[in-house]
Amino acid sequence: MVKRIISSVMVFAVALCLLINAEAATSKTTFDKDDEWLIYMYICGTNLESLASRDVWEIQSVKLPPNVKILINMNGVRHWSDPRFEKYGDGIYLRDSDGFRKISSWKADMGRPDTLKNFLKFGEENYKADHRILIFWDHGGLNGLCYDDAFD
Repeated sequence: MVKRIISSVMVFAVALCLLINAEAATSKTTFDKDDEWLIYMYICGTNLESLASRDVWEIQSVKLPPNVKILINMNGVRHWSDPRFEKYGDGIYLRDSDGFRKISSWKADMGRPDTLKNFLKFGEENYKADHRILIFWDHGGLNGLCYDDAFD
């Protein structure tokens, strides 16, 4: 029974990927080098928070052009093992050409749809962009996407 469910999910995922790739291949969208980009990173640390912290600090080594911003929602853990995040805490961080900084304290259940909705709305209201990208950072699994260790 479990194998059949997993097989069905895998077939559905492959079909979805093929559809998305077909759509992307026929898209006539053009991009200008001066277009504004906002990349949302929805990071639910859970039991992988040390990897999440490492990835966020690795982003610091990239030189961003002024038209690219990365808005990061760091939540989903009871305790950050990285002392930099333990000091500054959960919240919304911004990485842009000026550096990296916390712009809002925010403790929210990353598994709730309203948390994602409010994060996207925050970005939309505060940062103009011609293009927006959303990255879910979480391992997912049997508990679902963005299972939050800090909330029941």
